[in-house]
Amino acid sequence: MIKQKIRNLVKMIIRPFSSVLYEEMEKVKLEREDQRKQLIKKNLQSCGLGVQFNGNIIITDPRMVNIGNNVHIGDNARFSTAAGLCIGDNTHISRNVTIYTQNHNYRGDSLPYDNTGIPKPVAIGRNVWIGMNVSIIPGVRIGDGAIIGMGTVVTNDIPEHAIVGSSSENILKYRDKQHYADLVTQNRFGGINGVILSNDQINEFKFGINNIEIFFVVTTGRSGSTTIANALSKHKDIICLHEPRPQLIRLSTALAHKEKDLSSIEAELFDIYCNSSTYPSKVYGESDQKIWNLVSILTQLLPNSKFIWLLRDGRDTVNSAFSKGWYSQKETSIGNPTSSNLHYRWMYYRLDGNRCGAFPQEQWNSMTAFNKCCWYWSFVNEKINEQLAELPNNRWYQLKIEELEVQMSNLFSFLGVEPISLPFERHNVSRNQVYRWQSWNEDDWLSFKKYCGQNMNKWYPYWKNQ
Repeated sequence: MIKQKIRNLVKMIIRPFSSVLYEEMEKVKLEREDQRKQLIKKNLQSCGLGVQFNGNIIITDPRMVNIGNNVHIGDNARFSTAAGLCIGDNTHISRNVTIYTQNHNYRGDSLPYDNTGIPKPVAIGRNVWIGMNVSIIPGVRIGDGAIIGMGTVVTNDIPEHAIVGSSSENILKYRDKQHYADLVTQNRFGGINGVILSNDQINEFKFGINNIEIFFVVTTGRSGSTTIANALSKHKDIICLHEPRPQLIRLSTALAHKEKDLSSIEAELFDIYCNSSTYPSKVYGESDQKIWNLVSILTQLLPNSKFIWLLRDGRDTVNSAFSKGWYSQKETSIGNPTSSNLHYRWMYYRLDGNRCGAFPQEQWNSMTAFNKCCWYWSFVNEKINEQLAELPNNRWYQLKIEELEVQMSNLFSFLGVEPISLPFERHNVSRNQVYRWQSWNEDDWLSFKKYCGQNMNKWYPYWKNQ
């Protein structure tokens, strides 16, 4: 009896402290969860204003995700995003929604599947409402204004304005298209619980593609693309990012290897640049070696876009690429199309001369890594030249990285900003031991002249005198 009284007394004393301790633990838990959400947003490829994660959310690779303005995502969302996910403005996603952007490769080297995924990006348009417990399989595109009823498993593309329900994914009916268009024209968009956003709130949203000046730095890689991005970003009116779109690693090579048709490439680029991304500056640029064969498509999608063709002496480019291990046996063995390590994706999607139609398979297989690097420099720059030659002169600018310092003023004028003087720094310098062209042997020189000589004569006419 006495023991029981003592226990009750101890409980009475401890209970208030336990309650306080529990509340503090919950507070810390919520703070950590909020920090995790903010970190996810920070790492997104693009994130608009008014984006809300209403509970727990898992995004496996935020670098592959674009989210527009006023997007709400409910509790217990799980998005597997290795191949890329685009979510347009004013889209609301309810609880327990699952999205996958890749399939396991069951035709690979092990059972039931191997460690390489099959990338199939997912795109969700603007003003879409997705109900609770919806699952979206890889490769699906959901059109603007669509409504997906709770419990639906989305296995096919959903047209604009379609209202879809039940697990069999039936199209029940369509939105009133005129009513939808009127609300878009009037900027009538719902925020939390559908409460209409004010014009002031809408005006604070980040820029869309129609409100900015966008430019691209196109190059072979190993040519100063990081250096120029950092140099341009020092101007107060410019933001230039280096390789911000990992999807392009896959898209560019798939187009070069004729693995995807032009219309599907165009659709994915539209989803990325036009229908889900927001932009931090009115003069915004991207410096990316994978844009080399996308110029013509981007020209059509983005009529006001400009292009800077960044050239580097072929000898130095080949030196750098070869020293970094391009086309080495190691790349072939560890390249992976959906690896979380982007270096492995670069290795997997390295250009193949046979699949590009430049060489028979046997000849390509017999070429050394050095020869392949030489071919790559000429091939890519030729394709850039062909596409830019179709554009008016005021839309593109050829720049040699060796002349960057003295050309900065002209470059700023080309981009429509005030020319200013800026300090110059080199970035992304190779840490590998570089195979300097001054030490090439006779076979190296013969290979370089064979694949690069004609274009070197055209773009670096003085090269033979050095």
